[in-house]
Amino acid sequence: MNSLNTGTEVRAAIKIVKWNPSVFPIGDMFRNMVKTSPYLSTTIFTASFIAVGTIQCIECAKRVGDFYPTRESIFADGIGTLAATFRMLAMLFLVFCQRKRWIEEREEELDHITTEERSQWNK
Repeated sequence: MNSLNTGTEVRAAIKIVKWNPSVFPIGDMFRNMVKTSPYLSTTIFTASFIAVGTIQCIECAKRVGDFYPTRESIFADGIGTLAATFRMLAMLFLVFCQRKRWIEEREEELDHITTEERSQWNK
């Protein structure tokens, strides 16, 4: 068995893990606007493109006789996007948790990389 955690560590973690209510950090979003503003052009364009694409699909279906309500179709599209996002976040979380182990297992292969480059990975 190749595990990073022992049974005692897992039992100790159970005492720490608990329910935390969701928080919508609107204040933090505006405080960090300088960091996130370069990405807004991509985000807004992508969201607009998806909305217009959904409406075009509904209109094309309507022309051939199938009726799909616009509001419900866009809502379902949004729910599908959120579901895909949460699945991707879970995958990225697993990758993030395993990266330190991956680096430790390949220490010999990574000897030529400087300490500065390695410290940037661990941020």
